[in-house]
Amino acid sequence: MKALILIFLISEVFFFIPCSGQGLGIGEDAKSVKFSNIINAQTSSAKVSDYDSKIVILDFWATWCGPCIESLPHIEQLQKEFPGEVKVFTVNQSDSRVRIEKFLGKRPLGLPIVRDTAYILNEYFPHRVIPHTVIIGKDGKVAAITSSDKVTSELIGELINQKGVNLQVKKETMEFDPSRPLVGDGSSEFLFVINKFIPGNSSMVNTNYPGSIYENRRILLSNLDLNTIFRVAYQIPPIEEISLEVREADRFEWIDANLFCIDLIVPESLGEKRFEILQNYLTLNFPYKIDSEKRLTDIKLLRIKSGASFKLRDTDKEKNENYSISGRGLKADDASIEALVNLLNFNNLAGRPVFDETGLKGTYNFDVPYYLEDSKNIFNELDKLGLELVDSTKELNFWYLRDK
Repeated sequence: MKALILIFLISEVFFFIPCSGQGLGIGEDAKSVKFSNIINAQTSSAKVSDYDSKIVILDFWATWCGPCIESLPHIEQLQKEFPGEVKVFTVNQSDSRVRIEKFLGKRPLGLPIVRDTAYILNEYFPHRVIPHTVIIGKDGKVAAITSSDKVTSELIGELINQKGVNLQVKKETMEFDPSRPLVGDGSSEFLFVINKFIPGNSSMVNTNYPGSIYENRRILLSNLDLNTIFRVAYQIPPIEEISLEVREADRFEWIDANLFCIDLIVPESLGEKRFEILQNYLTLNFPYKIDSEKRLTDIKLLRIKSGASFKLRDTDKEKNENYSISGRGLKADDASIEALVNLLNFNNLAGRPVFDETGLKGTYNFDVPYYLEDSKNIFNELDKLGLELVDSTKELNFWYLRDK
């Protein structure tokens, strides 16, 4: 069983950030908060008190966070809409200056960027999930802790008029530890838990837990929609589509009310059957069933370019199956070519399902970046490796999720 760990980039990104204190809460004074290492602006440092009588917005983001990038134009538009009343700082805590400048070359941004790689601002405004937005009112006090999509022109208008805003605080369970079961002390031989959306927990999947007491005997699904839950339970790869044929399709929309947390732990003797066991529990708890049929589908074949050779050296080591794929791309030592294929199929980077036809059997050290602002760059990365994608067709499973 492969131990591929996918970081889901759906509505939020889980980001481990050092945090030692409680930070500032709603209504607390933030005038002394300072910013340094500012780029994309005329000044390299500032503090909240410099913008007395203005609303200060701090929008935390990263170049590898899809939802963050989608929200940047909205935040920038608010700055343009209220130039005399609002000052926006975007805050990046993970990217190098070179990476940010490369991003700006493809996606220009008319906002200052605070490079807070020392996580100083996280002491004031602790969080582990981005996008994350903090609004400081004209009085210098924290007015809202939320996400950028909740920051509207109407909200800014209320803050300009110094009206109280009734905006739910974005909560995060800072003690959430996916290495521990959702309930119990961790000693359970068998456990099945299903909860509705748990505020503050990240959206994530782990089906292997390599190197732990739960290796190949636990499946954790945290704050996920039913479509994703069924895909994991039936081990449906990203390249295969699921068609919804249900009466209440709105129950599959990605909103908090439709998300679930599921934790399954089985004895070691049943580890290989854990997906089948999860399927049975889904049948018991949800009014849906899933079927599949074969369809001829347009695909891409990954091949070594004619007249070229593969540029990476075989490490001749045991294949590493514990690697991660995210919005940053693929970085894995001693991995097979399958890791690169999985990157290409992650979020459909090649536009079609990709299959390996390279004939490569070794293990390799991959460092293949992916840039959300420039999706076509992935083809340049393949070219550097001496690889190409060729059009073809193949019969694939097509899945139907239906009412029982």
